[in-house]
Formats: sequence, C-alpha cells, structure tokens
Amino acid sequence: MYNDKLVQFLKTLPVKELKELKKYIESPYHNNSRRDKVLQLFDCLYAHHKNDFTHSKLQEDKVFYTLFPHKNYDSKRDKQQLSNVKNQLMNLIKDFLLEKKLQEDTATKNRLWLNVLFERKLLEQLQSEIGSIKNQYEKKTSKQAEDFQHFHLLQEFDFAFNIVTKGRAVSSDFQAVSDSFDAYFIVQKLKYFCVMLNEQLLTAVSYEFRFAEELLKYLEESPYTEIPLVKLYRLLMLFLKEGKTEYIEALKEGLQSNQEVIAKGELRQIYTCLINYYNTQLTSGKTGYSQAIFEVYQLMVEQEIIYTNGFITPPVHFINIIRAAIYANQLEWAKGFFEANQDKMRTSQASLKVYAKAVLEFHQDQFQATIDTLQAYKHEQDFWRYKEHKVLLIKAYYELDDDEQLLKLLTAFKQYLLRHKDSTFTPHFLQVYQAFIASVEGLYELQTMPVYPVEDRMKVARRLKENIEEAERIAEKRWLGEKVNSIIE
Repeated sequence: MYNDKLVQFLKTLPVKELKELKKYIESPYHNNSRRDKVLQLFDCLYAHHKNDFTHSKLQEDKVFYTLFPHKNYDSKRDKQQLSNVKNQLMNLIKDFLLEKKLQEDTATKNRLWLNVLFERKLLEQLQSEIGSIKNQYEKKTSKQAEDFQHFHLLQEFDFAFNIVTKGRAVSSDFQAVSDSFDAYFIVQKLKYFCVMLNEQLLTAVSYEFRFAEELLKYLEESPYTEIPLVKLYRLLMLFLKEGKTEYIEALKEGLQSNQEVIAKGELRQIYTCLINYYNTQLTSGKTGYSQAIFEVYQLMVEQEIIYTNGFITPPVHFINIIRAAIYANQLEWAKGFFEANQDKMRTSQASLKVYAKAVLEFHQDQFQATIDTLQAYKHEQDFWRYKEHKVLLIKAYYELDDDEQLLKLLTAFKQYLLRHKDSTFTPHFLQVYQAFIASVEGLYELQTMPVYPVEDRMKVARRLKENIEEAERIAEKRWLGEKVNSIIE
C-alpha cells in the first residue's frame, strides 16, 4: 500500500493531526457496520507513521489479511472489501479536515450559520446575527482580498433577507450590495492584473488585460482608492507596466504605512511580485538590484510575512532569500538564515534545502562539495530549478578547471533551452541564458588557448569583458565579470 493514495495523503499529516484524526474516527458518532474495520485499518497504518508508512507490514496483501484473516486476497470479491474500508477511511479523513478548516474559516462558518437560522425561520435572531457579523467585519484590523468577497456575500444575504421578510428592498440595500460588489471586483481585478503582468515577465505566456485601462482611468479620481488594498495594487500594477521610480517609491511608502491593516497573505503577494520584477532586471545584468531584492526579503523575514503555519510560503522563498543575501554581500546573514529556517520547509520541498546548501558551498569556494551536493538535487519536473541547477554546476566545473564536464554541460544546456524556448522561456529568459553560455564558452577559449600572443589574448579578453558589461540580458553578470577580469589582470 506504499503508493496507495490513502497512504500518500496520511504522509502529509503531522503527528499531532494524526492523533486528532484517531480520536475523530473513534467517535461513536461515526458508528456503522464497518467502523471496527476502519479503525483497524487506521491503527495498522498509524503504527508505522514514524518510518513514513514504508514498513513491510504495509504491503497490501499483509494489510488485507490483518483485516480479513479468513478471506482470500486473490478473490476479487473479497479484495473489494478492503477497497470499501479504504474509501470509508478516506471519507472520514476528508470530513475531519473539512471540519478543521471550517473552524478556522470564520467567514464561511458565519454564512452557513445564517443559512441555518434562515431555514429554521429564526428571523429575529437572524437579523441580530447579520448586524453582529457586519460589525465584526468593520472592526477587523487587517484585510485581504477575500474579506471583500465575504462582506459582499453578507450584503447579498442581508438584501435577500429584506426581500423575503419585508417584501421589498429599500434604496440603501441596493446601494450597499452594489458598493460591496464594486470593492470586491476592483480589489480582485487589480490583483489578477498584477499577477498576470508578473507572470508575463517570467514565462512565454501572454494575457489579455480586459478593462485594465478603463479601471486605471476610473481610479484616478475614485473614492475606492482610499481602500488600502486598492491603493497598493494600483501602484504595483502601474509600476509593473511602466517601471517608473515614482510608483515604486509611493508603493514602498504605502506598504510601510498600511502594514497593520493589510493581511500577511496580501503583503506576501505584493512583495513577491516586486521581487520577481527586480529579479528580471537582475538577470538582465542590472546588478544594482541585488541590494533592493535583499532589503525586501529582509523586511519579509523580520515581519514574518514569509511564514504560514510555521512554514515558508511559497517554499521557493527559502532559496531566493539565501541567494539575495549572497548577491548583496551578506554571506554570514545567508548562512544564519539557512540554519534558522531549514526546518521550516515541508518534507516535499527537501530538494530546495539541498540546492540552498550547494549555493552556500559554492560561495564559500567549496566547488567540489557543490557538485557532490547537487547530485542529490531533484529538479527533473521543475524547469525553473533546472536552469539554476545547470548554471551553478557550470560555474563549479569552471572553477575546478574540469573542461570535459564543463563542455558537456554547456552543450546540454543549450539544447535544453532550445527545446523549451516556446513552451517555457520567454525570449527575455532565452537571451539571458544563451548570453551566459556564450560568455562561459568565451572564458573557456581564453583559458585553454594560451598559444595566443599575449597582446592578442588580452584583446580578445577585453572584447569579451565589453560584451558582458554591455549585455542587457545575461545571467550571472557579476561572476562573469570577475572571471574575465582575473584573466586581464
């Protein structure tokens, strides 16, 4: 049963939740004809959670005979009984997690409670509850986009309630429903526009931005810009579209002054879009953005914006923060962050820790250790990690003067980029890494062809340096510049 979907799901639950789940399953409320078998199956699986559910006793035939000692595993009819028990256990797990989620989701729980009161015709209590929930919303100190959705749904419910109980709605009801929908629409639309613009910077995808110009024009003189999320997403969108300094300065000021009233999830989204923009500039050879990226990440760490339920979210921030610190000449800070946060990554993201370790080793001139560590790095299904993996390996083999492996990697990387140029990489990123490959090939030629007259060799080296410095789109510009300078000097 190692690869069974039930086992794979149980692997995602921490020990605390597994213990809570056991109590849930044991509840008499779930008593039915298969309850004992469901409990028996869960206990059988739970007994081996410490070894990641991989014990030999969890082979399907052994589990079958544990539950049904007098049945025949080779009988299709008997084997179906195990499938039925597994399905029932999976349904109980689903109900358990949904119940936990509902306890955390106050807005959804409130709406369901209003429906219960309405269905039971407890109208006086219903009206009181609507007012109470509205009051809770108004007092909420920090908001995110979905709060505007919840408030609009609440206004719709109030509107429907007035229609049913009073036979009509007053003008203020119509206005309240319309205004709450507008606020929700504007926040969400701006947010989607920002994410789409950001995605276009990183991938080959192209989007249609319907109503974008009309919305921006409307917001030039609109009371909705007083809503902090509208203000911030509007500034972010304008910055991503035009890249003007005035927008980023206003955005930074807005983030600072509104950090207490914006939920961490929204702040994380805004900061991530900003970092992605900076990264595209960095990979274009604009090394001055290194410090800007590090400062944003440092702020996210200090304000704990990168954490959700104790884990770094999204996990890619782990390696990106380490690299940002290194590029900003903060190696000791990067090492400290690695040590303090390596346990704040989920098991499924272990490969990112391996890659981060390799990055730190490289920047401590431990080049062979970098290569050895990268052998354990799993990147096959991740295009973006693949390119970074290859770049780091190429740099390590260059530093070790391993010409054979260097040339193999350069050839393989070139072919990989061409295979994925239409489906994965924008022309921007294709040029970035093709320029990197060409520059490394130039360095290799300078290193391996000492028969050049010194004067001619320096001439070629200076030309290569000029090409690297003038390149608008090139990966690892600083490292390439250091390598060519070492030849010239």
